[in-house]
Amino acid sequence: GDKSGEGSACIMLGSCLCNLQQFSKAIGPSERALAIAQELGDRCGQGSACANLGNCYFFVAQYAKAIEQFEQARIIAKEEANRVDQGKACLNLGNCYESLGQYDTAIDVLEVARAIAEEVHDLADKGKTLGALGRCKAAMGDYEQAITCHKEHWTIMQVLVLPGAQAYTPLNMGGPGAQANAALNMGVVLWAQARVQLGRPAAYIDSMCNVKHWLETALNLAQTHGFNNEKEFALLNLTFLAVDEGNEEEALGLLKQYLRSQVDTALGRCMGCSQRRGEEAPMLTCSGCGVAKFCSQDHQRMASKKDHSLRKAVRHKDVCPLLKKWRFVVNGKATAESCTPDLLALLRLNPWKRRQAPTTTDPGAHV
Repeated sequence: GDKSGEGSACIMLGSCLCNLQQFSKAIGPSERALAIAQELGDRCGQGSACANLGNCYFFVAQYAKAIEQFEQARIIAKEEANRVDQGKACLNLGNCYESLGQYDTAIDVLEVARAIAEEVHDLADKGKTLGALGRCKAAMGDYEQAITCHKEHWTIMQVLVLPGAQAYTPLNMGGPGAQANAALNMGVVLWAQARVQLGRPAAYIDSMCNVKHWLETALNLAQTHGFNNEKEFALLNLTFLAVDEGNEEEALGLLKQYLRSQVDTALGRCMGCSQRRGEEAPMLTCSGCGVAKFCSQDHQRMASKKDHSLRKAVRHKDVCPLLKKWRFVVNGKATAESCTPDLLALLRLNPWKRRQAPTTTDPGAHV
């Protein structure tokens, strides 16, 4: 048969499945494409297959395997003098190291990715790289540099219109989706910076106003264009911001919006990897809240460790008690009003405030 044609078809199938967020299913055709490319001695084909496989492994949180594939893609791109693909591989490697909490290594490869993006005039990848650099620098406590990166990322996303911008997927960080991400990054890093300014009330108050502006901008973009992950993260951060400001009525309203969204989107979606599963795929249900779904116990553990960096993620165990209370409202066993005292009590515990605020003297601090 036509091996070359089969390899191309496998690459296309793997890419389509990735864009549909069916990453586990995309592994098979991507591995077949890699095997065919290796058999034919097609180095470009091998590079494409490795990049596909890297994306698959990244989005199912198998970061070591993802790094192996992205590193191979980078080597092949360098051999072929393909600066564009080399830059994309470095960006993907940076995202992997960030997810592992290896921020120094992530920054090193992301700086290479940024230099290549500038060299080849790839504004989209430059924006993505700046967003990742900002998160890593903030995780290291370098808030000023993080804010500089995020501001430039936001500016790029304001002027950049990517093809298919409305068709937002994890692999197409374009249009309003990218703007919402950039605004979230700004809000979160400004809040992290404000938490080390508690001894300077005036600076803290000014910072919090700025935080609220960016989080509300992200929320408006996410709600307008239907990006649930960004919407939920913005809602939850705005909820605890309102608690910090002593505005419990506003906090309750935001929290209820968040809980409704969580219950609506939990159906068929793993809270660990965010993949949607078909009806034929059984999922585990959290015994605590009875709402959250998981592909496996590994993904349930993953959901409890999600706040290792400035990604748009919230630890499930922080919101589990809230979802448990709200489940009774959804099931008609309680009214929203009757749950209000319990929700207020949980809000006052504020899991964000219980954690030690990161400081510039603690390079390993997480936000």
